[in-house]
Amino acid sequence: MNLRIKYNSKFILETITFQFILLYAMFARILEITEIGNKVMVVLLGLCIVKHLNQAERLLVTRWKNVAILIAIGLLMIANVLVIGQNGYLVSNVLIIAYSSIFALSINYLTTIMGDELTKLLDRNFWLINLFWVANLVVLFLQIQGTGFLIRSEWLAINPYYPDHCSGLFGNSGTHELAFFSTFWFIYNWTYAYGKKNSQTPKVILVYTVLTMGVMLLFSLKNDNKAFYALLFVIGGLYYLLAQLWRYGKWRRILGRLIAICICAGFAFIVLLRIPEFRQAIHKYASQVISILKVDYQVANGGNERLAIFKYALKHGGGWGLGSGLGLYSVVQNKAEVFNHFSINSMGAMTFLGGVWYYLGHCWLFGICFAQNINKPYKKIWMTLVGVVIYVGLSLYSNIFSTGVSMVWIAMMSVTLRNLFAENQKRRAARVIKKEN
Repeated sequence: MNLRIKYNSKFILETITFQFILLYAMFARILEITEIGNKVMVVLLGLCIVKHLNQAERLLVTRWKNVAILIAIGLLMIANVLVIGQNGYLVSNVLIIAYSSIFALSINYLTTIMGDELTKLLDRNFWLINLFWVANLVVLFLQIQGTGFLIRSEWLAINPYYPDHCSGLFGNSGTHELAFFSTFWFIYNWTYAYGKKNSQTPKVILVYTVLTMGVMLLFSLKNDNKAFYALLFVIGGLYYLLAQLWRYGKWRRILGRLIAICICAGFAFIVLLRIPEFRQAIHKYASQVISILKVDYQVANGGNERLAIFKYALKHGGGWGLGSGLGLYSVVQNKAEVFNHFSINSMGAMTFLGGVWYYLGHCWLFGICFAQNINKPYKKIWMTLVGVVIYVGLSLYSNIFSTGVSMVWIAMMSVTLRNLFAENQKRRAARVIKKEN
């Protein structure tokens, strides 16, 4: 095992920046150094931009959509302040969202500058990422035993619900960040194994990945992070679809596989329904989903507040316009209006404060970045729409636009998909050459 990270001497500054982003996403929350980390990130990004000023024109041409959306978001913010006025949390809210955004935008910038060199750099972090994964499993195991390991009393004073703090090395109420990292880790390991030509190495990695993910899924029942199941299923399903599409090139060539998988999954589901415990669990979760969709904001609490806050914002918070004011409440505070968990997700909080167009502007911006990070497929509008849908879904689940750690792991998923796309391109080219010979 070699923990030394090899790098291209042409990209020393960029490598330092990327390694900082990775380490920030791993340890900033448990060490509570997000504020200083945010400032260091701004400095590193600034240095990278200065270094590549000679490419500014090319970047503006290739990323004009990003710039246009950033301008549109800026104009909406100005209109919000001019029409509604400044409020107490305006500056802090702008900084919180800006700092979180900078991490995702920095990864997008690095993919533009470094190209496939960035995916190679991510691959070289295999041992670091997997040691961090194992460490999280160990810490999480101790935490769900009720030991309070690495859980500070100050966190429990703010949020007394103990399972919320059972998040491994992701600190105060960090189960969502743990879920994002775990999902990234799963597709990352799968892609890493896929790129290995050795006959035994991929099998060992895949067995280890499946077994330890099974352990994490079991632990997720103990720390009340059941939404992780849905997150892993959706992102894992998307990963499989893209892998098949990029491998064979056309949808019709994978249609038979998809039908077979759906039939097998349906049959397995029917069999599992015969197990009383499984049937009861499905009924419970289905009831929770229905309650989320139908809940009245006046009685919503906990997970039910996710969609209720969004509905409330549209109906009572000026959500169809400019919202109620970007500084009216903090984007990370709990109690506001009639809700106990106002900042439970970004969809509701940002729509209430800045309006639905302000919120969707962020989803569209990072949806485009998600597709651009993957490389060539971003030129197809459907890939951009996939990215937008991902950010809409994840912002319903969590407050992603208020935490740089979440934004990093989501962006890392797209870099992993870039690696998957490149590997499939190599294999398709090799098949063509073999067929011609």
